[in-house]
Amino acid sequence: PVFDNPVYAVLDDIRINGATIEGFTPEVYEYAIPVESISSEPAITWTASDDVTVSKSWDNELKMATITCTTTDQVKYYRIRFGVRPQNDEFNDNSLNETIWTVENENPDNWSIGNGHLTINSEYGSLYQDQSDKPETNAHNLFVQSAYGDWEAVAKLDVAKLPWTNYQSTGIVVKQDNDNYINLKAEWSSKLTISLTQETNATISILEELPASDLEKFSDTVYFKLKKIGNTYTAAVSPDGETYMNFSAAASGEYSDPKFALI
Repeated sequence: PVFDNPVYAVLDDIRINGATIEGFTPEVYEYAIPVESISSEPAITWTASDDVTVSKSWDNELKMATITCTTTDQVKYYRIRFGVRPQNDEFNDNSLNETIWTVENENPDNWSIGNGHLTINSEYGSLYQDQSDKPETNAHNLFVQSAYGDWEAVAKLDVAKLPWTNYQSTGIVVKQDNDNYINLKAEWSSKLTISLTQETNATISILEELPASDLEKFSDTVYFKLKKIGNTYTAAVSPDGETYMNFSAAASGEYSDPKFALI
């Protein structure tokens, strides 16, 4: 329905522990807030006009506040989700640090930790489009951690051999879920490629591939780098961890619950 002079159900401000959410706009209803740690509900306050009735609920499992705004004409929901920034891990212990990582679609027989390495044995499965809809075709042993805020992540990959047969791939991912993600990877698809790709609503796009002349510099080690500023992700790769090759393309992902993953 169309109302004459409608009363909009919006907030003028949302504050976390007394500070306005960075980038707050009344017409934006989803926010992902980075914190160093979170075990209980932060202090959340707001400002609204007298015509707006406001209530709040808290989901401790999701670490998410839902603020409901109601007027005579509208109902709107602001959802504010809290998560920790990515954490460094050199894998120097002989067991997985479960305060950092969770393992999705785990096959415990195909991964191990020791001598400063996380070793993942490759097996059938993929995130590619509808491949992720079933456990048997989904990628196995995704090592996932929270990735809120702005950050730069570098992962060193040592392989016995780079991908060499069709659809073998390895790399790093930032994702909302298995149908919405950004993937920096080495893959064999009729040839060896190192590429930045993005899948949105289960539709894949290749944003950029490394030129063939640069591929010759890689043998059994690849450093993958992803950097997040706001909702923009940039990528680079290196054969030695010193000299990086930057991708000119960037990806944009408005993820309400961003996660970083080794795949």
